[in-house]
Amino acid sequence: MLLDLHHIKSDQSKLDFFQIVMQARVRQVKEPIDRLYAVFGITESTDVVYRKSIPIDYSPESRREYWKTYAMFGKLALLHEPNLRLLSVVDSVDRPELLPSWCPNLNSTSSTENLGPNYTAGWAPADRKHPSVCPNFKGKDETHVTVSWGDDTIKVWGGRVGTIRAVNRKL
Repeated sequence: MLLDLHHIKSDQSKLDFFQIVMQARVRQVKEPIDRLYAVFGITESTDVVYRKSIPIDYSPESRREYWKTYAMFGKLALLHEPNLRLLSVVDSVDRPELLPSWCPNLNSTSSTENLGPNYTAGWAPADRKHPSVCPNFKGKDETHVTVSWGDDTIKVWGGRVGTIRAVNRKL
């Protein structure tokens, strides 16, 4: 584990907070909440978004209801990560009953393969002539998400689903 930690820290300039959290899904931790809190220590000089918004809280309630912190992470990821990439990793082998469906269980691995760098969502296709017709379209780099901090709801403005040609196809 320590060799892996050294490798992750040495590759830190290539990986962002979100990517390291996704890698932590397969790491061993004592508390499920450490899947986020430990990454704060690894990314202390590079993360500015998550650290300001997710308080470190080891209270018994926070440990027991770790999924609430995961949901907070998910909302921030939807607001700040490009192309709604959180939605490409929401699948989890195990899922706490109260964890929102749009949020990955960081304490469980995914049962599907990562969609990788080709995954894009949340912005108008390149062939659309007038994306400004939709008042909620802010540009290619915006996620068009509205989150509710009081509950576990999110809104994604507009959407278009294409055809999935193959799932988990091994070449």
